[in-house]
Parts: sequence; C-alpha cells; structure tokens
Amino acid sequence: MEETRIQLSDTRVTDRWGSVLRVRGQIATELDQMAEDLPGDARKQLRSLSRWFQGPAKLEKALRRPDVLAVCLPWIKPDTTPEGTDPSVDVRQTVRSGFLALSSKSAGARRLGRLMLYPLVILVVSLLLLVAFSCTIAPQFHEMFDEFGIELPRATKFVFSVCGFVQRWWWAFLLGPVIAALCFRMLNRIGQDARPGNLSWLDQHLMSTRSACATWMWHVSLLLEAGLTQDEAVSTASSVTGDPRLRQVDQASPDVISRRKRMPEPQLLLNPKYHLAGCTLGLPESQGKIALMREVAAYYWDRNRNVGDWWIYLLNAFILWCVGLSIVFAIVSLFMPLIAIISGLTGNSGLF
Repeated sequence: MEETRIQLSDTRVTDRWGSVLRVRGQIATELDQMAEDLPGDARKQLRSLSRWFQGPAKLEKALRRPDVLAVCLPWIKPDTTPEGTDPSVDVRQTVRSGFLALSSKSAGARRLGRLMLYPLVILVVSLLLLVAFSCTIAPQFHEMFDEFGIELPRATKFVFSVCGFVQRWWWAFLLGPVIAALCFRMLNRIGQDARPGNLSWLDQHLMSTRSACATWMWHVSLLLEAGLTQDEAVSTASSVTGDPRLRQVDQASPDVISRRKRMPEPQLLLNPKYHLAGCTLGLPESQGKIALMREVAAYYWDRNRNVGDWWIYLLNAFILWCVGLSIVFAIVSLFMPLIAIISGLTGNSGLF
C-alpha cells in the first residue's frame, strides 16, 4: 500500500520531535535491557522498537506506528518544551510505562494466534495416531479376519479402506504437519517488524473488524495527544490500518469537505455496530475525548477477546468430539467381526 505524505498544520510537532532524537539512544538502550527480562513475542517486539530508534527515526514514520508513539509520546505532547528534553521526564520510567500500555493493547491479536496452536496440536497428534494405527494395528486385524474368511460389516470395510489409503500415503500425513508448521511460522514472521503495532501478516488477518477498529481508535487517540488535528489523526491512522473500510470515506467533493470543515468519517463508523466509536470521534477535541476514545478501544478489544475465546473453545470441543467419535467408531468396527467370530465358535451365529 502506497504511503501518502503527512501534511502537519502545526510545525511545532516537528520541533518537539527533536527531543526524542536527543534521547533516542537512551530509549533504545532501555528497550534492549527490558527485552532481556521478557520472553517470546514481547522480547521480539522490544528489540524491533530498539532497532527502529537506532535507525533514522523520522517523525513521519513514527506517526504511522502506534507502538513507537506509545513509547515516545511524553516527549512530543504539546506541553513538552521543544528546546530540550524536559528534565522531569525520566527515560526509564517513560519507556516502561509506554511499553506496558502497548503490550496491553497489542496482546489481543497475538493471543488469538497462540490459541490456534492448541487445536492444531490436537490435529497433528491425531494424524500421527492415525498413521501408527493404519500401519501397525489395522494390518494385523485385516490378516486375522482373512484367515477366518468371514464377511466383514460395511463399517469394518470402511475402516480398512481408510487405513489402506493412509498406508499408501503415510509420508504425506507425516510431511503435511511439518509443512503446515513451517507455513504457520513463516506467516507469523512476515511483516512483523514493518507493520504498525509490530503485528505479523498472520496477526493482521486473524484480527477481526472489531479489533481493527479498536486499534484504529487507539492510534487516533495517540495522534491527537501528540498535537495533531483530528483530520490529520484520522487520515494518518486510516492510511496504515488493515481494514479497508477504515481507509474508505464518503466520496464527497473537495468543496463539500471544506464546507464541513472536517474530513468525512471512515465508512466503518457508519455501521450501527460501531456507533459508539463514531459518536466519540464527533465530540469536541479535549483530553476527556482522548481518554474516552481509549476506553471505547478497550471495550472493543475486550469484546473481541471474549468472542474469539468462545469460537476457539467451540473449535477445540468440536475437534475433540470428532477425534473421540472416530476412535470409538474404529474400535466398534474392529470388534464387530471379532464378536461374529466368537459367536461362530460358540455356536451363537447370526449376531451380525
């Protein structure tokens, strides 16, 4: 997606960004030190932020990254002195506070990706058990039934047909989970450092519309607190969002937009489901509005987390039931001929 250049009406934002440039080395060092004490995604996220501050660290790039804004916001707020770093701003405490705010907001999308691992593990273990059963146990039963020369029930024939297919393509059943794991890991790494909020391609596509709206609202609130006008904040946050409906606005002519004295809202906010976000965005600009926008974003995140958990748990239950019923079906299908053999040996024929 091609990035449009950000035109700032208040050039003092650029002056205040100089305060960040003067302490960016300390910010990067503090982020690296914090990364040593954290595992997994949090460590990668901190190191990605540290590399960003060690680079050119341009203001225009920072405005497009809510994770960067969350860390350095105290230095670029309108009440910050542009001539130098405010001595009351402690770098260590500020960076830690910013990261805590960031981690609490971005954990939802990553959490959904991690929850998907549990049903995937169940499927992989089930495939391995299927291969082991088809190549070791099923042939022994098939040979025993052939020796007795009995007519097999349809269910037993079906089980042996499936086992025969698995025996011919066992390598695909073993290679498939490996390829799937490699693809999952690759998709979870694509764009992880480049995307706003340090989200990977997989995180972006697992993120629901409600979560995307919450991230957009949070990004807009950070930009407003940094001193941008609402039009500038909405335009900047919409240019990097993963949801196209947050990038699309009403197709109005420039003269109509000028008469409105503000840009039209994204199309998604016209949906009644997101009426609360639209009403919050329409309030007069103030610190109370910024706080309310973050509360709305937190509400959408919590709502999305609850719905996502419900679907994941339902998927887990469905997979477990399918695996359990398949095992029961296979056992019953194999024991039906055994019961027929025992009945024939004891003189009680005609059970099956």
